[in-house]
Amino acid sequence: MSFFAAGTWAGIAAGAALAGAGYSAYSTYEQGQNTAALERYNAQQQQAQNQYTLEQTAQKSLAERENAQKELAQQEGMFAASGVVVNTGSPLTVEARQAALLERKAVQTDYEGAIASRFGQSKVVQDEMTGQAAVQAGKLGAGATLLQGVSKAAGDYSGGGS
Repeated sequence: MSFFAAGTWAGIAAGAALAGAGYSAYSTYEQGQNTAALERYNAQQQQAQNQYTLEQTAQKSLAERENAQKELAQQEGMFAASGVVVNTGSPLTVEARQAALLERKAVQTDYEGAIASRFGQSKVVQDEMTGQAAVQAGKLGAGATLLQGVSKAAGDYSGGGS
């Protein structure tokens, strides 16, 4: 013998189904929000890494240019010490070639830093898009869960549930 009528059990089952659906929907929504927050954090960290890469590249390039000036000054000093006139003819050609090679090295450093930063920036965009997709997925998942729960509750209440 049951303490409750069949309709009461159907109401309890429907209420439990709705409560479960609500909890599940909230959980799905929060999961999307948490994923989005994590992706925003990742994007911020990558942005900071990009800035660091650019700053390090600028420092390295500057140091290479300073070293190049010192190297050229030493070369000029060696030419002068041996009695060679450094501002004409072959010594000038040698110095110009050496200066061009050293500058090319510094430009290559700048280029490598720019490429690394661009790659990092694409990662920032990817993280931001992943976060936006997670928010959307959380909202859609929550809505679908609620609809399923309401459907189940209606079926349970009307006596059609299993």
